[in-house]
Amino acid sequence: MVTAEPGCAFRWMMLSHAGADQESLWGFGIEPAGGGTVLTHHFVAS
Repeated sequence: MVTAEPGCAFRWMMLSHAGADQESLWGFGIEPAGGGTVLTHHFVAS
Protein backbone atom coordinates (compact mmCIF):
# COMPACT_ATOMS: atom_id res chain seq x y z
CA MET A 1 0.00 0.00 0.00
CA VAL A 2 1.49 3.35 -1.02
CA THR A 3 -1.56 5.61 -0.43
CA ALA A 4 -4.46 5.23 1.97
CA GLU A 5 -6.65 8.33 2.18
CA PRO A 6 -10.03 7.35 3.68
CA GLY A 7 -12.89 8.50 1.48
CA CYS A 8 -10.46 9.71 -1.21
CA ALA A 9 -8.04 7.09 -2.62
CA PHE A 10 -6.01 3.96 -2.10
CA ARG A 11 -3.06 2.83 -4.24
CA TRP A 12 -0.57 -0.01 -4.21
CA MET A 13 2.49 -1.35 -6.01
CA MET A 14 3.03 -5.01 -6.81
CA LEU A 15 6.23 -6.88 -6.02
CA SER A 16 7.95 -9.31 -8.38
CA HIS A 17 8.54 -12.92 -7.34
CA ALA A 18 12.03 -11.78 -6.26
CA GLY A 19 10.48 -9.12 -3.96
CA ALA A 20 11.50 -6.12 -6.10
CA ASP A 21 9.08 -3.27 -6.87
CA GLN A 22 7.43 -3.57 -10.25
CA GLU A 23 7.22 -0.37 -12.26
CA SER A 24 3.46 0.03 -12.01
CA LEU A 25 1.00 1.68 -9.65
CA TRP A 26 -2.56 0.46 -9.17
CA GLY A 27 -5.38 2.14 -7.29
CA PHE A 28 -8.85 3.54 -6.93
CA GLY A 29 -10.11 7.08 -6.53
CA ILE A 30 -13.21 7.39 -4.35
CA GLU A 31 -15.79 10.13 -4.95
CA PRO A 32 -19.25 10.70 -3.46
CA ALA A 33 -22.00 10.69 -6.09
CA GLY A 34 -25.64 11.30 -5.25
CA GLY A 35 -26.61 8.62 -2.75
CA GLY A 36 -23.56 6.43 -3.43
CA THR A 37 -19.92 6.35 -4.35
CA VAL A 38 -17.98 6.27 -7.62
CA LEU A 39 -14.77 4.20 -7.72
CA THR A 40 -12.35 5.10 -10.52
CA HIS A 41 -9.66 2.51 -11.27
CA HIS A 42 -6.16 3.83 -11.97
CA PHE A 43 -3.18 2.03 -13.47
CA VAL A 44 0.12 3.73 -14.27
CA ALA A 45 3.04 1.90 -15.87
CA SER A 46 6.42 3.58 -15.88
